[in-house]
Amino acid sequence: HGNLDAEHIKAYSELVSLLCKTAMEKKRVTAKPKETEGSQKYALRCYLISLGFIGDSYKESRKILLKNLPGSSAHKGGAADE
Repeated sequence: HGNLDAEHIKAYSELVSLLCKTAMEKKRVTAKPKETEGSQKYALRCYLISLGFIGDSYKESRKILLKNLPGSSAHKGGAADE
């Protein structure tokens, strides 16, 4: 722990940058917590895509951010495990 490589630093920097960009652009938000049904990995992947983590340029960052979550990033119910 404590030693982050350049790819991890890039992934976290992109996450913070896109979170800030999205926060400034949103007109209406809801501060209610949402229950995650099914795979946590799938839910985060969908959220990352909504932030703008789209395309090959973000592929490695998505992989790093999803790495330690349980479930499948391709199936909402977690039917197939990666």
